[in-house]
Amino acid sequence: MIIENDESENLSSLDLTILQSLDSRQFGFIKLNAPENSKKKALVLKAIKYLEQMLIEAQSQKLLSELDKLNADEDGKQDSIPMEVDEDNQKESLHTTQEIDKMKDIEEKCSEDSAKKVDLDEKTIDIDPKTYCKLGHFHLLLEDYAKALSAYQKYRSLRNDHWKDTPFLYGLGIVYQHFNSLRW
Repeated sequence: MIIENDESENLSSLDLTILQSLDSRQFGFIKLNAPENSKKKALVLKAIKYLEQMLIEAQSQKLLSELDKLNADEDGKQDSIPMEVDEDNQKESLHTTQEIDKMKDIEEKCSEDSAKKVDLDEKTIDIDPKTYCKLGHFHLLLEDYAKALSAYQKYRSLRNDHWKDTPFLYGLGIVYQHFNSLRW
């Protein structure tokens, strides 16, 4: 899926500086849902939309590369089937046909889920685990605790040294407190 950003979707260097300064430590001090912070809220929502689109595109590229590998494997299996048909080969041919049908179903689901196709010639997107942490911070500041928890959990699963990240721990603690899931 190719993400085409409008000019309005681009973030300026000032916007990026503002977004970089926002993390879970501002929770309670910056109320993004207050009318006086509507511009910051709009900026955070734009950043969330952009980051989520990047994550979706990266996942789509990953799925398509896996499909390409399956297609390559299937092509090899089809070429190895002899032209003479006996019962054993017929069973193998049916098995290959079933696998091809499964792949076609997966490809159809991928094309239904995404309105645009991924250009495989483009560079693959490598997502930094900090992206999930930043998404967690943004969702926390917007008081969307469920999405913040999801993003923080993904970050935690990707980073072995997550316990060194103070803003992450602070934000995760706030989310746990919100859901009353702290164990003392």
